[in-house]
Amino acid sequence: KRKALVSATFRLETGNGKSSLWQQNNNAGGIKCGNEYMFSYQSKEQGYKALETLINNIYKSMGSTYQLLDMNIVEVIAE
Repeated sequence: KRKALVSATFRLETGNGKSSLWQQNNNAGGIKCGNEYMFSYQSKEQGYKALETLINNIYKSMGSTYQLLDMNIVEVIAE
């Protein structure tokens, strides 16, 4: 289930891999710190792994309710 959620989030956040944030910064999920700074990753693999880790951590803290789909994942990382 979570792999599908990661894949769907990636596609949504990057416009199917076409966003400049993904192309230039390897940021798979619009992951940022606070309101201004977007994270850059050294490789696409590292950026995708960061998105997986973020979703897995949120899932662990929330359980299997999948309320995650109703949240703005980008803002969760800053909290």
